[in-house]
Amino acid sequence: MKKALVFIFIFIFGFTYSQSKKENSSFKTDSIFIGNCKSGTKRAIKHALKNKYISNSYGLIYRTEGEWKFYKFYQKYLMSNYGIFMQDAGGCVVTSDLLCYKTKMKALILATFGDNIFECTREEAKQHYNNQE
Repeated sequence: MKKALVFIFIFIFGFTYSQSKKENSSFKTDSIFIGNCKSGTKRAIKHALKNKYISNSYGLIYRTEGEWKFYKFYQKYLMSNYGIFMQDAGGCVVTSDLLCYKTKMKALILATFGDNIFECTREEAKQHYNNQE
């Protein structure tokens, strides 16, 4: 009798906490979604359609104090004159979502503003930066 009750308890417990196939295959809204290449690409296109251009860079960045000052000026210059938000995203872990977002966004920026947008704007910004000193 004891063995039968233990067996029934285990069966009911296992049945109660089992998950169906449908639950395993669908995305849950309370789950953490790190993303994939497709989601990063879609997000970049969505941002560009709203004229929201974000240029990210990843990894360790070393700049002298003077380079930091110019970089801050350049960030403001790009944002105010071209609507491009440039940021150091930092971090060593770059997911496929982030990498594909960066790749697609760069392609969209180059297609919109020209292949040499970063070189030209950097020179423009240097001239304005040197004139303000």
